[in-house]
Amino acid sequence: LEAIDDNPAWTGTASGIPLLYARVDGLGTGDDALINEVEIVEPSLFFRHAPDAAETLATALIRRCRARI
Repeated sequence: LEAIDDNPAWTGTASGIPLLYARVDGLGTGDDALINEVEIVEPSLFFRHAPDAAETLATALIRRCRARI
């Protein structure tokens, strides 16, 4: 995520608006970890795995829309 933060043009965050969502998938290989995938747009958001996730996202989106940007 540091690489994403260091390159705001990649995500549109150059305007100072932070990302609302990001996910990094990794694979463990003994003592090392490998990045498998980085997503800032997630089609499913895995709502079925976290019962409160949809409400949390909706609340964050409402807060973002109401914020003065």
